[in-house]
Amino acid sequence: MKRRKLGLSLIERALIEKQWHATALEATVQALVSDDSARMVNAAGKILYVVLGACIAEEADENEPAMLAVRDAVDAVHDQAGLYTVPADRRARIVAGLDVCGFLMSVLDRKNVIAAACELHAKLTRGHLTSADFERLLKREVGSDAR
Repeated sequence: MKRRKLGLSLIERALIEKQWHATALEATVQALVSDDSARMVNAAGKILYVVLGACIAEEADENEPAMLAVRDAVDAVHDQAGLYTVPADRRARIVAGLDVCGFLMSVLDRKNVIAAACELHAKLTRGHLTSADFERLLKREVGSDAR
């Protein structure tokens, strides 16, 4: 259904998935060694958005340790945005969240990851990923628990 809504062919979806995996590698490298705060925030934010979106699609328990680590990394990325220096404790939180994302990628349903990556691609085509986008995702997560 997402494919029709976004109007993407199977080839476009495959290319978006490939690009997203390359971004995942870049995000990890940026978080580990780079002093370029903006690039780290940008790359890590993309990974966290997609993994969080896939987790929400699979109705993951928001109190699971993995989800708490991802949410903490989202908070750390938000706190880092716009700053030049990356404090060691904040970098550690982002790296920990990306590590958890790596684990989650091995257990999440591929179709949910691709759907979230396509949603991210559509957002980035129209503009930037913002903290409001994460807030909307998290509200969907909280909203799903109320049912």
